[in-house]
Amino acid sequence: MTPEQTEQPRETKEEIATLYRQGFGLRQIAKMTGKAQTNVKRTLQNAGLYQGAERTDALPDRNPKDFRQWQKENCVVFVGDTGAAVDFLSGGGSLTCPVPASVAGKLIRLAVKIQPSGEAASVALGVRTAEGILHATRLGVVRHFVPQEFHHKGRAQLGDHFCIGGGASTVLLSDLHIEELPEPPPLPNPDLYAWQAEAGALVSPTRHGWRVELPDERSRLFTVFPFDRALSFAAEVFLSSPHAGVVGCTIRHAGGQEEGALELRHSDQPLTLRIRTHRCEGETSIELKGHAPFYTLSPLVLLLRNITLTGEERETVQLAMPLERKDGEA
Repeated sequence: MTPEQTEQPRETKEEIATLYRQGFGLRQIAKMTGKAQTNVKRTLQNAGLYQGAERTDALPDRNPKDFRQWQKENCVVFVGDTGAAVDFLSGGGSLTCPVPASVAGKLIRLAVKIQPSGEAASVALGVRTAEGILHATRLGVVRHFVPQEFHHKGRAQLGDHFCIGGGASTVLLSDLHIEELPEPPPLPNPDLYAWQAEAGALVSPTRHGWRVELPDERSRLFTVFPFDRALSFAAEVFLSSPHAGVVGCTIRHAGGQEEGALELRHSDQPLTLRIRTHRCEGETSIELKGHAPFYTLSPLVLLLRNITLTGEERETVQLAMPLERKDGEA
């Protein structure tokens, strides 16, 4: 019998089942019990508890405002009438609370007032996914006469946990609240065939990607859309003709612009054109331009594929190849 097949003691099975009902993920339970993740999963399956990656919390929604309902990991919590004192032990600890179904999948602002008992403390405030990945705002909190409010903005799913973590220190937490935010403008369409063309630029879908023809420096493909946060564009680029050329991308918005360019040569390996701006303001555009060497008197012909647009955390749209279209469809 291999170690993976070893029968779990009854106490361990009950501990695994209890942690799973509390909302912990497989990776977290394995770490807390010292068992292999596959063993944890098998134990839950044998007990008829395992609900897969899409499970919801087995318990009724907890009230995140009540620190008595948060789960403790390597910390000690003293709850009072106005908040809680949290003593993060050596090596760091955390408080976690399952994300309520009422805000799952929505854009939220998680806010709490934090006051260190000493001069300063390092704190992480955010969301831990069911897989154990932490998306958090990391804070250097300095003691003030009045506790300061800090927040983390993002999106959480069922099975995720709100998380407040810290190094070896003591902090006072109070006035925690969750605000549902209006949905932001969506990421733009990555299909170049749907973009606008100007000054003779041409784009056509092929089975290998988008064929883009740019006759001169004035030619461009572009798309315009409202946006209000970080944005990046990336695409793999092949040069079809002539033997050399330059392609560039510009993200332009009311607050400024970011641009980048690639020098191209014939190759069966693509180069990645990538550009990022940390925050867009108002009307935003992404623009593709390029040109061949002036002495060739030929248009620049490119093949683009694997176009990826990324906003803030866990917000991505990707299109590897052009969408299939029926005959006559624009």
